Amino acid sequence: MAEGIRLCISGICGQMGTKMFKLAEADRAIGHISGIDLIDNGLVPVHRVSINAADLKSKEIQTVLAQTDVLLIFHDNPLSAAAQAKQAAKKGVAVVIGTTGFSFTDLADIRGLRKKTAIAQTYNFSLGMTVFAKTIRRIASNLPSGYHVEIVEEHHFKKLDAPSGTAFMLAQEICAARGLKPKKAIQCGRSGRSDDVRDNGIVGIQ
Repeated sequence: MAEGIRLCISGICGQMGTKMFKLAEADRAIGHISGIDLIDNGLVPVHRVSINAADLKSKEIQTVLAQTDVLLIFHDNPLSAAAQAKQAAKKGVAVVIGTTGFSFTDLADIRGLRKKTAIAQTYNFSLGMTVFAKTIRRIASNLPSGYHVEIVEEHHFKKLDAPSGTAFMLAQEICAARGLKPKKAIQCGRSGRSDDVRDNGIVGIQ
């Protein structure tokens, strides 16, 4: 058995997964790194598996989880991320989730997994944004009840989900400060997920 934390990165071949791998590789606390993804970019031996929720009970996935202490989920498929978290929790594997775009039902299910294992879920890992979110809560708590609040965001053409996890996080902080229920209070002008990244022939309107 390898010394140190046995880390598995789901989405290891993606943009954020690649960055997480490089950080983990330089961390002495990490004893072993494995990965789950649809593709293999040559970083580490990757378990090439479908990210469809129905395929997550495969023998290969179970083998991966049996050799994992912490599952880091950082890809762009919230349905798969929620299913992977549930599978990991059944095995007692700790889970860190950076994926966004979850429904309120998915979020409730993920939080319920804390009864089985350690779960850390956030919409933005930036220290500055975390401080900003808490600052927004303080500001919102001091605004009069009739004050109108809106969040306007702009993203690069590769952004697939709307609203972004960061915007959703800020909206929840505002709701908490004003005693509102997010499921009822948060209304999005655009929500959902784009199927593909826009190419050069597409004019995007946010």
